[in-house]
Amino acid sequence: MGYPEVMIRVICGDDEFAVSNALDARLDAITTPDLRDANVTTFDSPNTSLSEVMDTSRAVPFMSDRRAVVVKGMLGPLEDRKGRVRADWSELGKVIARDGFSIVNELIFVDYVPLRLSNPNLKPLAAVAEVERYSPPKRGELEKWVRERTLHHDLQFTAKGLATFMLLAGDATRRIDSELNKLALYADGRRLNERDVALMVSDAHDDGIFRVVDAVIDRNSRSAIGGLHRIVQNGETVDGVIHLLSRQIRTLILAKEMMARGVPRQEMGTRLEIRFNWLLEKTTRQASRSGMERLVAMHRQILEVDHGTKTGRLNRDLSMEILIAKLASL
Repeated sequence: MGYPEVMIRVICGDDEFAVSNALDARLDAITTPDLRDANVTTFDSPNTSLSEVMDTSRAVPFMSDRRAVVVKGMLGPLEDRKGRVRADWSELGKVIARDGFSIVNELIFVDYVPLRLSNPNLKPLAAVAEVERYSPPKRGELEKWVRERTLHHDLQFTAKGLATFMLLAGDATRRIDSELNKLALYADGRRLNERDVALMVSDAHDDGIFRVVDAVIDRNSRSAIGGLHRIVQNGETVDGVIHLLSRQIRTLILAKEMMARGVPRQEMGTRLEIRFNWLLEKTTRQASRSGMERLVAMHRQILEVDHGTKTGRLNRDLSMEILIAKLASL
């Protein structure tokens, strides 16, 4: 099997930023910006029918050699036995094998998950498709990736500036690129040092802890545990997470006490060692959303778990989820 006329592409992977960039690059290669709306059709609903996709892939392009038909999120459920998908999509392999030669436009399947394309539903597709797979850069590859993106943004760092950026930015590629874009606007062509980076880039781990604490205060343990997992995936240790949680709750206790005594905002920032107004605003907002007794109970609970993990009485990984559940129930 194999038809030279078939123009099918699969772009997949768990690096959402890279997958999105690859799709944009492909669309730019197919049509010009002024004709993109007319020559790009996107299907991203689970209710999309296979026949509709195939019909569109045979439609005549507008003032162009071909059009692009983008189908999002349909291959992952086909590969996952538990995935829910319209019954007609289970025939995708047969339809491609039978009618693939009739496609006159570029049919692009996009999934933000890794795909093997090895099951019977997808093998016929994989046999004729150009497959692009994207995974987030591994820890040892991340600095090289960041250096490449700094060239893209025409940015320059001092050695300490880059080291500070790597420490603060985390490893989520879209977030890193967004921070680099912000720095490029701020730099205006000059080389950035560690003070510039510390001023402009928020700590990814601290941002994560704010979201976890927000969810805990709202008693949403599921969101809090999900945020906790993302912090760990970004490279933080269990001890580090406990330290971040303890520090944030302690900061909220101090902020709430100063708010009750009417301490001026600028003085609060100085005492709490918070340099940025936006960060002080987030801190005071969190402090105002919970009572002092609850915050103190949270801090006590964190200290108990910290002691339990360090003495071996509690399993490190499980203790974190148990801690979050307890904090959210207080």
